[in-house]
Formats: sequence, structure tokens, C-alpha cells
Amino acid sequence: MNQPEHQRTWTVAEAQSRLSEILRLAEEEGPQHIGADRPFVVVPAERWYAHEQSHGLPHQQSRIHMGRWLVENMPRGIDLELPSRREPERPIPFLNQENE
Repeated sequence: MNQPEHQRTWTVAEAQSRLSEILRLAEEEGPQHIGADRPFVVVPAERWYAHEQSHGLPHQQSRIHMGRWLVENMPRGIDLELPSRREPERPIPFLNQENE
């Protein structure tokens, strides 16, 4: 990874017990690295959003809810034949047919 040599990596246990210190150091000194097996980086939000913007990435808060996206992007002009509510109920097949 592109981590500076002098940059310390916090263990997850240290990060849990010293979160406020990690947040302060991220603001004052830059990104704070947590974990070795599954590494994470803590950075101030404004720095992250500036990074996203400089790389042409969509801002996370500007993303729309998935349900809204599905409704807005559903296929149009497809005629689906829906069963009438007045039709008699159809039997529901059982997954376990041993009882018959």
C-alpha cells in the first residue's frame, strides 16, 4: 500500500478504545490506518469529498435511494398481463409432495 513509512497502523482494539484520538489525528496529521488483515483508512469527510470530486466520483450523499432508482429506471412500454382479482384462487404447490 502507499502508506508512509512513519505512519503508524492502529490495531482494531486500539482504534475502538481511542477513537476520539484517531479522529483528532486524522484532522491534524492526515489519514489514520487501522487494521492489518483488513486495513481501513480514516480521513476527515471534507478531505474525502474533495478527493471524490477531484477524481470525478459521485458524491455519496447525492446518490438516490435504490427504490427510487428502480422506479425511475423501470422499463416502460411493457404490457404485463396481471391476473384478475376475481379469478378463483389457484392451488399453491407444496415443496414437500410426500404427504399426497
